[in-house]
Amino acid sequence: MWFFWSLGNAFTDSLKDVFGAKGSRKFDEYLVCFAQRFFALPVLLPLAFIFELKVEPDVLFWKATAMSIIINIPASILYYRALKESSLSLALPVVTLSPVFLLVTSPLINREVPSMLGVLGVMISVLGTYLLSLSERREGGFFAPLTVLWENRGMRLMLIVAFLWSFGAPFDRIAVTHADPFFYNAVKETTLAAVFFFVVIVRGGLRNLFHAKAAKILAPMGLLSGISITFQMIAFSLTLVPYAISVKRASALFGILWGKLYFGETNLKERFVGAIVILAGAVMILLSTL
Repeated sequence: MWFFWSLGNAFTDSLKDVFGAKGSRKFDEYLVCFAQRFFALPVLLPLAFIFELKVEPDVLFWKATAMSIIINIPASILYYRALKESSLSLALPVVTLSPVFLLVTSPLINREVPSMLGVLGVMISVLGTYLLSLSERREGGFFAPLTVLWENRGMRLMLIVAFLWSFGAPFDRIAVTHADPFFYNAVKETTLAAVFFFVVIVRGGLRNLFHAKAAKILAPMGLLSGISITFQMIAFSLTLVPYAISVKRASALFGILWGKLYFGETNLKERFVGAIVILAGAVMILLSTL
């Protein structure tokens, strides 16, 4: 049963990104960041009250939560800037590289040393990144598919997001083990909504949130985000976290399909193959943590 919850997590997360891409191309990315958190709260806050705390939050929980929030502020902004400046089918698979960076950040934060399986997963993920832009090789040579990763602004920003998330994930893990996942998400998302609300107010963009055209895009995005997080928490309660996260990475594959259907993107065959290879590498890295 956990597999279907995780697959639902991937599916709803990819749909959230469709609305996020549309919203980021029409509105200020700070407004999009606020809307994602704000419209997710009607889903997340009731769950925090329904599911009672299993462990009383301690000092370590609050420290880890604070660090995660600090990391997610710039990561969220860059995420929607990346969706604004690059295609879904190129940008989303780059996010699946976060486990590659986790092999460096986890030992630093959680004292987890990578295994040979994890190292092999890194090599496979790098190969998948190469395959994402394989068509570039015809014009720019052997290293062109890798150089485009940095030359394409959207992919470059998403690579930075993956790097930031590799620091945030260990703190997420600390927080949920020192309290409760539903409580943690409610605290984190409420705080992030408040931070971005302040930024939007300062920038004078709040009036756009209640415009009919903006609400049609941003409200579904936030609701899907809340549903996606809920599915993820249910999956976490039924299986090991690495298994659930591995299936969640399939959101990149859904994103490639949505890129074709909603945005008319091309070169999908090589991007789909590249995403599958990156996903395989990510699964190996995540399983190496067991």
